[in-house]
Amino acid sequence: MSQLSVVRKDPHLIREISVPDWKAQLYAVGQDPELIRFISEPAEKVQLSVLNGDASLIRLVRTPTEKAQMLAVGRNSSLIGHIKNPTEKVQLMAVHDSPANILRIKNPSRQACLSCLGSVMPGGTAGIHFKEDISEAVKNLFTRLGEIEERYGELMRDAGHMDTYDARYEATEKAEAYRTRKISAAVGTFRKEAVLETSAVPEKTVVVEKTEATEAQPSSGEMRFKGGRRELTIRNGSAVLRTNGESFEKAMSEMLKGNKTALPGASGNSVFAIVKGPAGYGLKAFQIAKQVHSAAAQEI
Repeated sequence: MSQLSVVRKDPHLIREISVPDWKAQLYAVGQDPELIRFISEPAEKVQLSVLNGDASLIRLVRTPTEKAQMLAVGRNSSLIGHIKNPTEKVQLMAVHDSPANILRIKNPSRQACLSCLGSVMPGGTAGIHFKEDISEAVKNLFTRLGEIEERYGELMRDAGHMDTYDARYEATEKAEAYRTRKISAAVGTFRKEAVLETSAVPEKTVVVEKTEATEAQPSSGEMRFKGGRRELTIRNGSAVLRTNGESFEKAMSEMLKGNKTALPGASGNSVFAIVKGPAGYGLKAFQIAKQVHSAAAQEI
């Protein structure tokens, strides 16, 4: 009696056949897709037949082919968590859809780790020399980011329940400041865990024009050059402004022109101008009235 004849009598008998042929496999899963769990090496056409009907059944496929993995992850990227050894191509597909999927991959490839960092590191990863194995550091980063987003969501929900517009506005501003500050701190911790010390690039401290106000609250900046792209980091209190000179917002554009401009998030208390001198771009700070309370991180 052929294998097909056996499973036609009872599809569940597929589990009794050590090496079923693809016709028997296909008939059995056609009657009950979950029977694929009992097939040690299902044919690719059988895998695709099952997953076309229900991509979540990838969890029952013991040895999914790359095409089967891509079908499932293409339907729902979080399903990568059910694939024991996803190929790098599938990993990249998953983290491209949602960088947090890196947490669902047991042993993510280096390229998958680098790919998901673009969403949280202003200016990207070009020119940064990472340690050989950064998977644990990347997972730690996205675990922290998940916790931050969860808390941020709670703060925003609380803000929505405030009685007055002013109270809601203030609570929303605090929630945004919390999120920005915590993300910046998380990325900073990641850099300490994953970046080689030898990757530090030469930094030039920007000369600050001191006034009576700046003496009380100093401001500093750094000029960094990486991979031929200018990246300027200006810090004051908890505020951070990063530039790469590629895209501009109105206020930042004014700063680059040398016009005195309030740093976003500083509520007009800190006024800066980015000026170009003989040695390159520099920062001049004018009139800093008090500590900057909210963090600002923008690419310009």
